[in-house]
Amino acid sequence: MKNFKIILCLICMLAPYPTWASKKQKTESGTTDRKISISATTMKADYAGRKVRFEGNVVVSGTDLSLKCRTVQADYGEDGEVKTLSASGNVSFDYQELKAAADRAELDMKQQKIVLTGNPVVTRKGIRIQGEAIILDLKDGVLEVRKAKGVFHTSGP
Repeated sequence: MKNFKIILCLICMLAPYPTWASKKQKTESGTTDRKISISATTMKADYAGRKVRFEGNVVVSGTDLSLKCRTVQADYGEDGEVKTLSASGNVSFDYQELKAAADRAELDMKQQKIVLTGNPVVTRKGIRIQGEAIILDLKDGVLEVRKAKGVFHTSGP
């Protein structure tokens, strides 16, 4: 268990994340580090395949984004930067005022996009949107829904 905590801390410290999924902290040298917190029942690192897999009650949290699911796989490049996060199994997350749920979520860290599939639903301020796939472009603030169905609440006479 002690080794698991050490490896998890190293992975979280070494992997830079974009601002929408992390907390910024100034280091002693004045550079900005990005930190997120990940907890899970188990973790398996495949160094040769550049993958880390978290399973069981996974919780990922940062400044703007918190995510819960059964499994998360992080794929990273030669530079150690996380390229994608793949979440599956009762995925739910909060991002600012948005709440979302789906069977699966793919997070592209560089593009700052989240693709939800498998009964995806997004809610915000009484508006509920569902579809075949929901793409959240967090950088540009765009929501795209394929085969959309929505519920909007209005007031009036």
